[in-house]
Amino acid sequence: MGRVRAHARRQLIALAAVFALCTAGLFVLHAQTKHRYRLSAAAAIADARANASDRAFLARNPTNHARVIPLDGSLQRVTFFAGAQVVLDAAVDERGEVVAIEQHDAGVPASGASLANAPWLLVLLSAVFLAATTVAPLRRIRNLDALVLASFTVTVPLINARLAGASVICASVALLYLTLRCLAVGLRPHRQPAAPSTPLLAHICSSWQPRRRTRLLRLLLAATVFIFVTITLTSAGYTDVAAASLQGATKLVHGVLPYGHITLALHGDTYPLLNYVLYIPGALWQPVTTAFSSLEGSLATTTAAALLAGLGVYRLAAAPGASHRRPASATQQTRSQRDRALRTTLAWFAFPPVLLAASGGANDILLAACLAWMLALRKHKTWSTLALAMGVWVKLVPLVLAAIWLPYRRSERRELIRACAGAAALSLALTVLLIALGGPAAIPAMIKAMAFQFQRGSFFAPWYTFNVQWLQPPVQAAALTIVLLVAVRAQTDRPLRHDLVRVSALAAALLLALQLSANYWTWSYLPWVLPPLLVALFMIDGDQPASTNGATHHARTNTPTARRLQTADAAAPTRQPQPLAGEIEQRGHIRTLRSTRAAAQ
Repeated sequence: MGRVRAHARRQLIALAAVFALCTAGLFVLHAQTKHRYRLSAAAAIADARANASDRAFLARNPTNHARVIPLDGSLQRVTFFAGAQVVLDAAVDERGEVVAIEQHDAGVPASGASLANAPWLLVLLSAVFLAATTVAPLRRIRNLDALVLASFTVTVPLINARLAGASVICASVALLYLTLRCLAVGLRPHRQPAAPSTPLLAHICSSWQPRRRTRLLRLLLAATVFIFVTITLTSAGYTDVAAASLQGATKLVHGVLPYGHITLALHGDTYPLLNYVLYIPGALWQPVTTAFSSLEGSLATTTAAALLAGLGVYRLAAAPGASHRRPASATQQTRSQRDRALRTTLAWFAFPPVLLAASGGANDILLAACLAWMLALRKHKTWSTLALAMGVWVKLVPLVLAAIWLPYRRSERRELIRACAGAAALSLALTVLLIALGGPAAIPAMIKAMAFQFQRGSFFAPWYTFNVQWLQPPVQAAALTIVLLVAVRAQTDRPLRHDLVRVSALAAALLLALQLSANYWTWSYLPWVLPPLLVALFMIDGDQPASTNGATHHARTNTPTARRLQTADAAAPTRQPQPLAGEIEQRGHIRTLRSTRAAAQ
């Protein structure tokens, strides 16, 4: 016991040292990379007001103050506020020219389909999501996890109401809770089975036959998928990411790299190459060259990606190894796995941020599909690592998952080589494409474009919103410490790699920690962390199938009178049931026949 405590104490000291070093280094890095502009903040505000488009918009939408924060190395973001509401964003360069504006009209959704932003539909989808993820009895930590996840939906009407500060508070609290919760699940050496519980839908329909409950789940899933696809394909709420991705894909079709050539969105070339490659089918259908081009191709792309991600989630939840609880029979095991897969897939399609991101044409759905199949193909390391590599080439952030997903022990070198074969082939092919279209300078151009994500300022993060820029380095240091902790635990805790729930929990913790410490956050980031969250928080052992009439039988037999009768029956002598009169005659007749046959023989 003393050795265990000493070892734990040494680990805490090491983690504290790493955190302190990372914090000091990040403070120095932030100080050295701080943007310094020749144009003052007051002059930038004046130049933004002098712009004709800004002046006309501000005349219709009065404001009472403005703030200036960095956008990149040469542009400043000038944001006009009406109280706590964001009214107008303008990007002003060193010469005082406004190079881009973003108008926030009252009553207009920030992104996504108008119907997907309707409050009644957000409430309905959230209710379906909770019905698919919660259990009975209600006093379970899993239900709190589901409520916290559903609380992200509150940020949608807050952002639509232009209340950036309020949305940042709600998101930060939920992100912090889920990060700590996933760390608790993933770092626990011996995962204890959860307390017995029954899925809420099964508990409500406990008087139904199992097949009828399964039909209900299928019907709910089919209806949700139909609504999802219909709203997505008929959406008109495209995001700037959709415009940039489709224009970049159109450029690729014509043999031109997107880096430095996207004009429809400021810094629209900030993604790795595979992001634009995956939008090529949509660009072939609807090429995008000007601001008047149709962006419907992005909706077809995200719809296909969402369906593919849903299929991965279904396969992941239906896997036999997803739960360690031994079923009563093979039939019950099959039914339990099927119902769990249906509920988990229903939760994916009913989660409002997934619909909003898909109906906006955002590439976050593409990344979600990659990570869902990374988990679903976990037993096939080559394909699983290939899915992870695809995610990295769509958005750089999943690179952090290599700390836990790749085998890197000395004894696992062959396995590492096999696992990385597909990822290396994909990276080589994309690198060759980069050089073929843009020459050797294409790789530095892509890296420079992606660096924008690490330097931009935004009011959709707490640092500038509440003037706590000093807090970002410690939070980023905490995220780096978590990455190191997870990497060390993955190397020393060998059973961890074979525990799907713990691995998914640590993967979700890494992604959530990066979101919490980033310069910018939006609800469209939630779809690509949702697959590991569904595994980590809602596939923990403890679900018990609801037997037919189970709730009614328990209610009838758990009363004091019923318990006294059961005690009296147990104390009474056992009596054989008396046959009916017809049965007596029949039995006597049978005995007579048997006696006659014996005498004849």
